[in-house]
Parts: sequence; C-alpha cells; structure tokens
Amino acid sequence: MSVELWAAILSAAALVVALLAAYYAKHSASAAERSAIAAERSADAARDQADEVRRANELTERAHQADVERREAAARANAVAWKVEKQGNVYMLRNIGVETAELVWHRDRPIQPGDVMGDDAYREMVAGTIGPNQAVPLPYWPAFTKPLPTEIYVMWEGCTAAAVVPYPPT
Repeated sequence: MSVELWAAILSAAALVVALLAAYYAKHSASAAERSAIAAERSADAARDQADEVRRANELTERAHQADVERREAAARANAVAWKVEKQGNVYMLRNIGVETAELVWHRDRPIQPGDVMGDDAYREMVAGTIGPNQAVPLPYWPAFTKPLPTEIYVMWEGCTAAAVVPYPPT
C-alpha cells in the first residue's frame, strides 16, 4: 500500500470522526438547551408555588385573625347582656351577662346620633351600675298616659351601640 492510500484512509477516518464529533456536539448543545429551558420552567414553577403558598398563608392568617376577632366580639357581647322580666306589676331590667355594667341608661325609643343623656328626662332613666344577674326596676308611668313600649334601648359605659331589649308579652 502506498503512502497516499494510507493518507486517504486516515483522512477519511478523521473526516468520519470529525463528522461524528460535530453530530454529537450538535445533539449535546440541543440537549443542553433543552435542559436549560427545563431548569427555567422548573424555577418558574417553584416561584409560582412559593407565591401560592405565601397567598395561602396570608389567607389562613386573615381567616384566623377574623376568627379571633369574632370570638372576642362574642365574648364582649356576652360580657353584658340584658333581659326585661316582669315581677308582679313591676318590670325589671336584668344583666344576664358575666360582667358589671357601669353608667347604664335606657329609654323607650331608639337612640339617635347626637342624643345626650338627659335630653328627655321623662323617657330616659339612669339605672347606674348593674352587676351580673342583678336587676333594677324600670319605672313606668300609668297605662292611661302612655302605652307600654315593646322594647327598650339600653346603653352603658364602653358599649358601641344600644342593646335592643324586648319586653315580655303581657
């Protein structure tokens, strides 16, 4: 065999190796690109999942806070509660709550914005301090002058709105 033939065979082999290397390099680059795209998608998915977890945690915290506020409001609402009872010919305003109510006052008509205690002394009565399970008589005028109200409006120190307390049926 001649040197030229060997050179041609070696050149052909080198060409095959170069072509194979180029082929595998191209596929390797394509695989690397696909891997980079997949890694980017995975990072995006992880960020989205972290955002969803953060939103879920915020919603859970808000729901928990709302539950705590509801429970506190219910406890405050039950701290002082009212009932009108009839004992003989006298109607009594009883604190059926668990805390003492200070500066209690009541009237037989709704309390309007701007009303001040003492506006209508005939229809507004100051009952003072009423402890748990204590009752005070409700003073009422003769039946021929005024009909018995169906409810009274009670306020006390620290309350934000009048409690509407119905009268028992006559």
